[in-house]
Amino acid sequence: RHERINRHDDDPAERQVDERGEPAWAVDPKRLHCDAGDREAAALLASLRPPPPPAAAFGTGGSFSIRAGWGAPAPPAPPPPPDPEQAFRAAMAAHQQGRLDEAEAGYRRALSAAPLHPLARHYLGVLRMQRGALEEAAPLIEGSLMALQGVPDAHSNLGLLRRAQGRLEEAVAAYERAVALAPDYAPAWNNLGLDALALADPRRALAACERAIALRPDFAEAHWNRGLALLTAGRIEEGLAEYEWRWRCDPFATPAPQALAGVPEWRGEDLAGRTLLVRAEQGAGDTIQFIRYAAALARQGVRVLAWVPPALAALV
Repeated sequence: RHERINRHDDDPAERQVDERGEPAWAVDPKRLHCDAGDREAAALLASLRPPPPPAAAFGTGGSFSIRAGWGAPAPPAPPPPPDPEQAFRAAMAAHQQGRLDEAEAGYRRALSAAPLHPLARHYLGVLRMQRGALEEAAPLIEGSLMALQGVPDAHSNLGLLRRAQGRLEEAVAAYERAVALAPDYAPAWNNLGLDALALADPRRALAACERAIALRPDFAEAHWNRGLALLTAGRIEEGLAEYEWRWRCDPFATPAPQALAGVPEWRGEDLAGRTLLVRAEQGAGDTIQFIRYAAALARQGVRVLAWVPPALAALV
């Protein structure tokens, strides 16, 4: 039926030689046409034409799309990286509320987007220090300090790290840097006083604690530490009065046991013929140190009961 399919055989560019050496023709289907109404020729012509290519555009600067039925669908776009500032702020809020797992995850998320974020590095170090991981905390806190030289909290937290490492002189130096930057920074003054006392310098400790109290008159921990400094300096009456502030501090700021509800505290009045209950409130060493005074009260006719941990019951 080739006679009903017209071709332009006068084009020598289409003439080729077949495998037997005879003249052959390379037919460009796009240049073929048939008589209208000849269905068989139209079917033959259709079989010679290749299927249309997928709708696509390629080339430098081009784009392409894939229609249904042509290859796999495009993969979903990856999620955008976290905003480091937003992640840091959320982590800091969780940290301040004591949700440490959430805070740690947030700090690490901020650092995944901005590995040198100084505040995220610093407070992740503080959190790891709180959890006792000093080897991990130290490079985070120390490494962030170069970018936080003007931040008082950073120096105070470095002081806490040095205290935990047993490097008390360096701790005191860090607190001094913090209060030099912020003279009204009461917690740093209190920390300075506590570590000065540990270095057997009660005069320096007393001055620092009194500065903290002047800034915050209801600062219970500073009063407690001032009491310790006064007792160390031999000012017993003043020291014991300040030492009562411990009841407003952790771990002492807990409700009294139900069994003691309504029982008055002893204020030094004569107890002859009466009963006195003494309760261990701190460590075993303190309990053993002070229980000896119960014997002196017993000799004055006082019935003394001791409420101590089970491990010390047989001893006292």
